[in-house]
Amino acid sequence: MLVKINGKYGARVGNIQVFTMERAVEVFQMFVARCYENLTMESSCVLSDVSDDMHRLGFSWAEIEDMELAAIPQ
Repeated sequence: MLVKINGKYGARVGNIQVFTMERAVEVFQMFVARCYENLTMESSCVLSDVSDDMHRLGFSWAEIEDMELAAIPQ
């Protein structure tokens, strides 16, 4: 599904431009994995900002939490 906001295609998740919801989820999971590799206050802030981006794309907070839990490295 293409991302269209205010008549323009594409959105940012973190610092990465995405054009589909599937790619937004992939990028979010990439950020989760990177942030949890070395969990610090700074990486927590980055993950919070990326979560806000996902919420702006239309994901609920529960969906974002489920995606985060699924992407945490074991």
